Amino acid sequence: MRNLLSVLLFLSFMVTVAQKKSVSGTVKLDNEKHREFVVKNSYIILEAGKKKYRKKIDESLMFRFNNLRSNEISFSFEPKSNPNVSYSYSFDEADMLDVELKYSPICKYSKENKVCPNCKSEEFVVPIVYGLVFLKKEDADKYFLGGCVTFGCDPFWYCKKDDLRF
Repeated sequence: MRNLLSVLLFLSFMVTVAQKKSVSGTVKLDNEKHREFVVKNSYIILEAGKKKYRKKIDESLMFRFNNLRSNEISFSFEPKSNPNVSYSYSFDEADMLDVELKYSPICKYSKENKVCPNCKSEEFVVPIVYGLVFLKKEDADKYFLGGCVTFGCDPFWYCKKDDLRF
């Protein structure tokens, strides 16, 4: 009886250990100029099943989460990335994942700079408007309709000559 109990405990332990997953990776910055801001202010958030883990992003921009028990995981950032994105992964056969997550904590669009980055001119540049917009016919060419859905980091300007949102 004692041997049977020992075997059952051992098997239970092995199943528990076998179910634990690990994920490691690197945060890839869209702009290296943001590194100092990211190291001081940013966190990576991992959701695995019903559990949520939060780690400060350090100078190496590398991370590791161990002892995960869910096959489905997702990542997000704090402060939110611009545009706001999350990443989802599945552990198929592997117990270990290595991922690279792109992160941009600061919106790249500026309301102040209305010069087109391609043609270097303001001549063909108009503001982008979002949402349900009602325009008079005579004002239609003075704006570009950006759509109804916004993400918190959206372009402010549109160049008609280059067909470019910036």
